[in-house]
Amino acid sequence: MKRSLWILVVLAMALVCVSVARAGTVQAVQIATTGGTSASYNSTTEVLTWTGGASGYIMTDDFTFVPFGEAEVSATFSFMTDNSSGGVASASFNSGTWSMDFSIDEVLVVELAGTILGNYNETEDNTDHLNGRSLVTITRADFNEALLISEGFLPAGSTVVWDGGIGSISGLIANIALPVGTGIVDYGSDYGTDNVTITLYEDEGIVPEPATLCLLGFGAVGLLRRRKT
Repeated sequence: MKRSLWILVVLAMALVCVSVARAGTVQAVQIATTGGTSASYNSTTEVLTWTGGASGYIMTDDFTFVPFGEAEVSATFSFMTDNSSGGVASASFNSGTWSMDFSIDEVLVVELAGTILGNYNETEDNTDHLNGRSLVTITRADFNEALLISEGFLPAGSTVVWDGGIGSISGLIANIALPVGTGIVDYGSDYGTDNVTITLYEDEGIVPEPATLCLLGFGAVGLLRRRKT
């Protein structure tokens, strides 16, 4: 009897392990493009918006990359405080919402959305370049596993979840390249660009330096070629 019980326990544990192996926990998503994702700041309304997109990827905990040729970000940040000084532009926005959508053949596959937690902070880190960072709360995380499986990105039976789930805290980073010669020194004037990279990390403690982000971005560009043809 005891032997039979142990066999049942072992079988149950094996089934759990199989289920866990098939569950993809998303740890990062990125929308990176030149000439697609736009950032625009209106000094009259003191509102910053992100719109558009072209390509991106999601990455799971087993380092599976799922690239997308159709990706879009939308965000609005308001209630700005200008912290610029010494010719270095810097601002904090204490209200904001954002969303990220990824599609395959115009069919929505990934939907992520949230609100900022505290402030979204944006600082000029070198000439004509801004670096934005914020903690965010996840309010929506939906994945179309069936389509990801049918497209060959994931094995049959896979499930996909956002690490931490709804209500978890994540880290949002923006790398914003302004047109050459913009020379932004404060937030008393408008700015606009269509060269923006937006990255969302499941771990709020993972806020890499710009150099690390560049390496991650280059890796993603190479992996975009792996998409099923």
